[in-house]
Amino acid sequence: MIQVDSVSKSFGSVHALRRVSFSVEQGEVIGLLGPNGAGKTTMMRILSCFMPPSSGSVRIAGLDAARHSLAIRARTGYFLERVSIYPDMRVASFLEFVAGVKGAPAGGPKKEAARVMELCGLGHMAKRIIGNLSKGYQQRVGLAQALVNQPDILLLDEPTAGIDPEQVVEIRALIKELAQRSTVVFSSHILSEVSQLCRRVIIINRGELLAVDTPQALGAALADGRGFRVVVEAPGGQDLAGPLGAMPGVRSLEDQGEEAGGRAFLIQAAREADLARSLCALAFERGWVLRRLEPLEHSLEDTFLKMLAREKRPS
Repeated sequence: MIQVDSVSKSFGSVHALRRVSFSVEQGEVIGLLGPNGAGKTTMMRILSCFMPPSSGSVRIAGLDAARHSLAIRARTGYFLERVSIYPDMRVASFLEFVAGVKGAPAGGPKKEAARVMELCGLGHMAKRIIGNLSKGYQQRVGLAQALVNQPDILLLDEPTAGIDPEQVVEIRALIKELAQRSTVVFSSHILSEVSQLCRRVIIINRGELLAVDTPQALGAALADGRGFRVVVEAPGGQDLAGPLGAMPGVRSLEDQGEEAGGRAFLIQAAREADLARSLCALAFERGWVLRRLEPLEHSLEDTFLKMLAREKRPS
């Protein structure tokens, strides 16, 4: 659905993007992740045909963005970080205006405005002046205008920025629902948000592409080893830490104290170590009861911070 090939964007001497390439499949929800100033908004503007790249190419739904920008815009809904709304207009009038500009389907602008207001929970705000609404409801109005005409592609740039926690949850739920019908590129610097909403992530920093993959695959690729949490019960007050720490491949051992009739430990092991086999053999040999053995997954936050730290190292 979206193909970005070696895209760069410069503003004078400032390089906002440097040779970025990635693809997004039809029906996929992908997160564009990076710290503030990484180049996320610049990329979203290029994908929306709001601005051209300095070099490289973008194809959306098989169309070249340089030659068919109007056709691409007709199939795209774009939510900007700073919501583009007319604060002096009423909600319903504004959305009817947007629907008219976008060429509303059969039923006319009024019907389309009513549909997106219902979808975004704005029905009771239809006659309110937009400038008098809370930040959260203004975000909803911005999202509603992006949904006019049921676009095939949704570009959402920081849609939950600056709204309260309850509204954040509601906006996330709405995005999940929309993802069932559209291809979604979701930009954010909030890691928990991206991990909840997106199947794959694109990580960029200082305009450069660092990685494109699932959070799980990225975490595994960056991990120096594997982590496990175990809970072991030993009869007769046997020493647990010594034998556990001596297992092949164990790099570190952290005693977490008593838990559920046993003692809990965090174990970091080399990636090639077969810790489960070694632990089961040790428990059998010593008569221990193995209450729990669970691998520890790297969070998206861990992965992201490791990538940024790696980028900062001197070459």
